Amino acid sequence: MTSSERTGVVGAGTAGLAAATLLARAGASVDVLEQAPQPGPVGAGLLIQPTGMSVLARLGVLDRVVAGAARIDRVVGTTVGGKRFMDLAYRDEHGLGVHRGALFSALRDAAVEAGVRILPGAEVVDYRDDGVLIDAGGASYGPYDLVVGADGARSTMRRFLDVRARVFEHRWGALWGVFDDPGGAFGGELDQYFDGTSRLAGFLPTGSGAVSLFWSVRLDRVAAVRAAGIDAFRRELVSLAPVAAELKLPSMDALLPASYRQVSLPRWHRGRLVLLGDAAHALSPQLGQGANLALMDAAALADAASLAEFEAARRAQARFYAFGARALNTVFQSDWDVMAWPRDTLMAPVSRLPWVRGRALDVLSGRAAGLFRSVRT
Repeated sequence: MTSSERTGVVGAGTAGLAAATLLARAGASVDVLEQAPQPGPVGAGLLIQPTGMSVLARLGVLDRVVAGAARIDRVVGTTVGGKRFMDLAYRDEHGLGVHRGALFSALRDAAVEAGVRILPGAEVVDYRDDGVLIDAGGASYGPYDLVVGADGARSTMRRFLDVRARVFEHRWGALWGVFDDPGGAFGGELDQYFDGTSRLAGFLPTGSGAVSLFWSVRLDRVAAVRAAGIDAFRRELVSLAPVAAELKLPSMDALLPASYRQVSLPRWHRGRLVLLGDAAHALSPQLGQGANLALMDAAALADAASLAEFEAARRAQARFYAFGARALNTVFQSDWDVMAWPRDTLMAPVSRLPWVRGRALDVLSGRAAGLFRSVRT
């Protein structure tokens, strides 16, 4: 985008901070408006793919993030009976298991260093076509030449596009938390355990001797699981994933609920307003691409000569991963246990076919060649 723009970014998440930094370095005057009084991360661990890592390198924060992260060399899946039906090892590269807090701190500091003004406690509730943003207290900001909506899956800015969003609320979500792994039981891989499609536990090392735990649960059962207490939860978890016996689980208060929504829009921009990341194309975490897509969006916006060019560069990739994530929800987290048999039986032999394995690794790394346009990182 042009260097003369005064830019307002709504949301201090991955997409917002990354875009703010790159635009400020290009010469723009950038404000980031964040509704939280004390901006910070929401969530547990993230899997950053090689394509996202290259954007972090461009931002100058990759070394810092790597220092506090865990190297991930493979993604594996094992049934309750001990059968490994999924085993994808990266080729000549790797992923990063990152705590959201570590990523947020690195991106925030890069933004501040680039001259970005971060304005906490600014809950944007209205937008005018002249580029003025208005918060819940009636204060106005701008006018801005460019307004970037990066306020997540439940975006407020989305409604100012004046288009009809297609929103799908998943019945299944998760309980998640970050726990100490003093014995190093979880290292080098995203480790997942499955019992049909209704029980799933995932473990992502996130550096500094910690692991993020993901427990699949139908949203209408979250209250009952929490009410049953930590001992019942531990028994259930260990019955599916015996390795979890190594974790220290203090109480159910350490496990927070998460829900998923999938959002698709006929367009991501109108006038001087554009959406990035989950605000534009929210999806479930099944392919581990949420933060990756946000980072790639930020790089593409900084490089694009126009908002139309930005959207053209990114839409096909976002559409592809949204379709894939929703399809995987059916076979990983659903009421359709019948879908587990073809998954458990066919995935291993099919994924050993060289062409299939290559394409699966392309998808995992965020570069499914030929399925979407590339972006300079």
